[in-house]
Amino acid sequence: MRRVDALREGIAADKASGDLSGLLAQLVDCAGAHFAWEEKLMRSAGYPGLSDHRAEHAKLLEQVQLLHQDLAAKGANPREGLSLFVKAWAEHHTATSDRRLAEYLKKLRQGPAKAN
Repeated sequence: MRRVDALREGIAADKASGDLSGLLAQLVDCAGAHFAWEEKLMRSAGYPGLSDHRAEHAKLLEQVQLLHQDLAAKGANPREGLSLFVKAWAEHHTATSDRRLAEYLKKLRQGPAKAN
């Protein structure tokens, strides 16, 4: 979430749209890399919720990509969209879907009978 914090600081400091665009591009790249790593982990662990989890990743990535496109095309301030993205990622996805994945992985480490 360092990238999100840097972007929030840039918005608060009223940075130029070019600076914000660079920060949003970094967030897109970082989120994409994180999601790809997590999906690889889920595949290798045989996680039964992979399809739904991947769909959530796609929605989150689309959301942050649209923020970047709006800023690049229109110079739109991403403040509100960023707040919605952070809420969707941190408060919903991380607190629910990622927690279910963590619980599954923990049970898997304890033994195959407990993972299901």
